[in-house]
Amino acid sequence: SPPPPFQPDNHPGNCWPFPGSQGHVLIKLSVPITPRAVTMDHVSGSAFHRDSIPSAPKDFAVYVSHLSSRGRGGLKEGREEKGTFLGEFTFLAALNPRQTFQLK
Repeated sequence: SPPPPFQPDNHPGNCWPFPGSQGHVLIKLSVPITPRAVTMDHVSGSAFHRDSIPSAPKDFAVYVSHLSSRGRGGLKEGREEKGTFLGEFTFLAALNPRQTFQLK
């Protein structure tokens, strides 16, 4: 089954939490893609307590890095390299629990 970032499940208790106030996701794909948009979900305030809205992700950025045909290059987990910047966004969970952001 797909890893948590690819499973559209925003029911209470099925979140994919990060410890603290910051986190990151590194997604490695087996084939090259051209990402055009990213969608973020959070449990809606009506489905859960309004208190859950402050725990939703807010500001985030998207970067992409490509591996060479030999599998070299690309982002390495735990390093400061960021790759090519595709956009910086603000997720406003109180407006809509599912939002899609177009990438550059």
